[in-house]
Amino acid sequence: MDSLLCGYLRNNKRDVLTFVVDTEATTAGGKVTSAPIDCYKTGGVFRTNIYISWGDGTSTIVPSGSSDLSLLEHEYASAGVYAVNITAENMKDVFFVGSNPNDGVHTIPHTQYFRETLISIGPLGAERYSLPFMQINPYSFFIECRHLRRIPEGLFDKWTHCVGFDNAFNGCTSITEVPEDLFKYNTEVLTFENCFSNIPNLKSVPENLFSANTKATNFSYLFYYSTGLSVVPVNLFRENKEALTFAGTFCGCTGLSSIPEAVFSSNTKAESFYGTFKECANLTTVPENLFASNNAVTDFSFAFYVCTGITGNVPELWATHSETEQHTDVFYGCTNAANYVDIPADWK
Repeated sequence: MDSLLCGYLRNNKRDVLTFVVDTEATTAGGKVTSAPIDCYKTGGVFRTNIYISWGDGTSTIVPSGSSDLSLLEHEYASAGVYAVNITAENMKDVFFVGSNPNDGVHTIPHTQYFRETLISIGPLGAERYSLPFMQINPYSFFIECRHLRRIPEGLFDKWTHCVGFDNAFNGCTSITEVPEDLFKYNTEVLTFENCFSNIPNLKSVPENLFSANTKATNFSYLFYYSTGLSVVPVNLFRENKEALTFAGTFCGCTGLSSIPEAVFSSNTKAESFYGTFKECANLTTVPENLFASNNAVTDFSFAFYVCTGITGNVPELWATHSETEQHTDVFYGCTNAANYVDIPADWK
């Protein structure tokens, strides 16, 4: 950390946004990274003085009132691993965008370099690190950070204002595990859509991962094509009694061979199981009472689409949930199921 930032921190004792980059991974000559902040949500200008130490002995001051986004990019003299530290006079006025390339309206081109180079949130090797309280958009915080190696414990402890983690780690292909306390203090969260999708090396998740998120309604595509996931904890959604949708939650999770019977037993308000287990080709058994508590369902379409590995009976949803409005191709391709011939044509 350079002397300018060291002196500032010594005198002010502010929270620090710390991350580590490996610039060898960039497509821009192996020497460029960027700060994961922006100003489009703060009127197009930065609202506080921001101090960036790039880890190579150089630093940048982003002055309050500036709209110069070029200050957020940095080219190193040589490629390598660098620890970057960011602080501000008022960290609550800093807008964190992470690796998000756009918000549906604005493009954020400089996040490309953060996305390509990030290998650690917090100091390298730190088991625990908490991001400072900052302004945020509730999605895509670390989307497609393919070189991010681990998620530290307590990462979002200070983000008690966060209402969504959509796409938070989507495409973080190097991650292998998730800390149990990751969302412990994020009690206002409503949505986790695509949060851990496309992470092939993720083998399992903690049973109490979502236990504090009792307001959450959306778990759609949560583990979409996380092909290494082989175990679903029976109590994973136990406390999420407001959940409305599990559309595509485990779609493409080819590592799954079984499902715990009570995994959705607490989710009595759930309306959609559209494609929940779609293309889980190695799923061999499905519990008869998997959806016994889910009487509010309006959509089972594609729930077990092309689950060709099922050899036992599939649940007789056509009998237990005959009033379900949408049930297109629920069991399409499940030709090896023991009771396949019993499935009505409009359910397969």
